[in-house]
Amino acid sequence: MALWDEVKNRYPNSSLLVSLTRQDSTSSTTVDDTIGTRAATAAQSWFKRLVNVTFDLTDDDHVTVAVDAVINILKRWSDKYGDTVEAERTRIEEDMKQLSRITARDRIMPKTSSILEPSSEDVEDQVDRPLFDKERFGGITPDSPAAP
Repeated sequence: MALWDEVKNRYPNSSLLVSLTRQDSTSSTTVDDTIGTRAATAAQSWFKRLVNVTFDLTDDDHVTVAVDAVINILKRWSDKYGDTVEAERTRIEEDMKQLSRITARDRIMPKTSSILEPSSEDVEDQVDRPLFDKERFGGITPDSPAAP
């Protein structure tokens, strides 16, 4: 099932979908699937840009946000709804950003299957530091301006 099918399932027999997809015909009673599919494709692209994850039809969170995005895109294309469309768009973008925080760019914790263990940095109650980090370099500020 495609995203456009999900939209139609959530708005069955809806005059809203007919009016959004058949803007040129006031007497039409059927939904234009070509326009709807194009809006769904645009919504998936918008989703991918903001969430940084490819849209997944099996994820309920993805579908919920994307269905709202499809309706918003259709409303923007119709140019009938004025400022309410921009307010909806802002809300949808916030939803996508929130979804991004929990689903995208998840940190992968480092792990190893090595049998080796790191050695301790403490040597006889002193911290063993690399040569460039010794105390004699404590007063030096990197990239400081030249002295007059």
